[in-house]
Amino acid sequence: PKLQNLFLDAAFLKQCMLKVCEQVCSDKKYQIVKQIAGNLATQLAEEMDSCLAFSLAVDESTDNMDLSIFIRGVNPTLSVTENFLDIVDIVDMHGTTTGWDIFDAVEKSVGKNKLSWERLVELTADGAPAMCGGKTGLVGLMKEK
Repeated sequence: PKLQNLFLDAAFLKQCMLKVCEQVCSDKKYQIVKQIAGNLATQLAEEMDSCLAFSLAVDESTDNMDLSIFIRGVNPTLSVTENFLDIVDIVDMHGTTTGWDIFDAVEKSVGKNKLSWERLVELTADGAPAMCGGKTGLVGLMKEK
């Protein structure tokens, strides 16, 4: 239930940001959303560097335009940080969303944010076939990693 709320909150926030961008600069709205996501990731990098463990939640949007990645980490004082980590435009994924494409996007996001794979303790996905496939879905590929 809490993860569903996280996805719903993120979807609502994305829609609000897109509406503002449409009014202010409609031709650059997706670039602005990506830039905001990048700035948040930079701010999170320092905080996540001190985390003992983290989990990821990955959601392919219903409009098939992007892939949202959320992170939750716990630091040595057991304080939990939960935030939006990255957004990946489907166009940047060669227009496809196979398990391999999604895995590649998540792997790049983990690398870009300098997160240690050894500290990843959980992965949650939205249930799409490309996410849940045991061998070629995101979950199966992450298990191999």
